[in-house]
Amino acid sequence: MKKLALSLVLFPLSCMAAPCGPHSYTNPADVKLSAPAALLVTHPSTQWDGRFSSKIGVDAAVAFAKSRKFPVVYLEGVSGQDTYFFGDCEPTYWVASYGGEFSFEVAPNHIYSVGGHWELCQRLTQETLMQIWSTKTGVDLTFTEVLDGLYSYGAYVLESDPYRADFRRFIEVVSYRRPGPDWPKPKLNLLEMMGIIGDRNLQIAYLKRNLPSYSQLGPEYETQLWYNGQMVEVLAPARTMPKHIFKVEFVDSLYEGSGYGRGLRGL
Repeated sequence: MKKLALSLVLFPLSCMAAPCGPHSYTNPADVKLSAPAALLVTHPSTQWDGRFSSKIGVDAAVAFAKSRKFPVVYLEGVSGQDTYFFGDCEPTYWVASYGGEFSFEVAPNHIYSVGGHWELCQRLTQETLMQIWSTKTGVDLTFTEVLDGLYSYGAYVLESDPYRADFRRFIEVVSYRRPGPDWPKPKLNLLEMMGIIGDRNLQIAYLKRNLPSYSQLGPEYETQLWYNGQMVEVLAPARTMPKHIFKVEFVDSLYEGSGYGRGLRGL
């Protein structure tokens, strides 16, 4: 009976996380991103996101990018491939990435990002992007982080935050009677985090705790913070003229039913 119960619990999980099968990794020198935008998918794995909290967001972002013929790059660790929950097994490129880093050139001026610990793997993805983009001049740039496609363990929740108790209660609920210490530590996606926070000003303040290192960009760049299609504030003014814009953008989702997804259907 115990074996049957366990199989019923694990069977749907194994289906959702079914590996894509054998595949080879592209040499970074052979990655060619020639479209105006591209999607980077960092480590969507049950090893780290045992609740699949980011799966719908990741799958929706991949569908969004493919519908607009944007290249899709899967950044995958070379071990634990059977834990990755890619719903689509045909990206433009598979690239080996231990911690979210990469070394290929990024020609597009707009990068979408999903997958990965917001505080760890995805953080390294955005840091790598900033290093590569630090040589860009004369163009506007946009980095879009998709909240329902990024998982988090709440590293930036402070003791003084008024929503800390709600966050801890959420984690207690999704951790309730886990099978044992080897079960993946539950994460939440960042859209769930926004729901816990509730207040828009507090949401923005929280997102600002983990921004790309835009200071690496040239002095011509004015860095703007955007949320769901609206500019929130200028994070840093340009120091020279003529100026160009670096837009750090957060969107709830790229699912076609979301407001943001609907608004970009014509792209």
